[in-house]
Amino acid sequence: MVLKLPIDLIIIDLNMPVAAGPDFVRKLRSTPEISSLPVLAITAHVMNEDRNQLIDTGFSEILFKPFREKEIIEKISLFLQ
Repeated sequence: MVLKLPIDLIIIDLNMPVAAGPDFVRKLRSTPEISSLPVLAITAHVMNEDRNQLIDTGFSEILFKPFREKEIIEKISLFLQ
């Protein structure tokens, strides 16, 4: 779907039922046509210390649950103009 649609930003939960977020982002980063798409991960299960590891995996930014509307708007604004 990502290859077929004009997408500017992907927002995913780290704990998806079919594929874990890190597996998804690794596959996305290994696909040249879409490797530069920004990916915002949303999670309640990661400590703030793990943020750098997730960024190293390929996520563009991380948002920790619970979050306020203002926080997600700020994160999205980093990637969309």
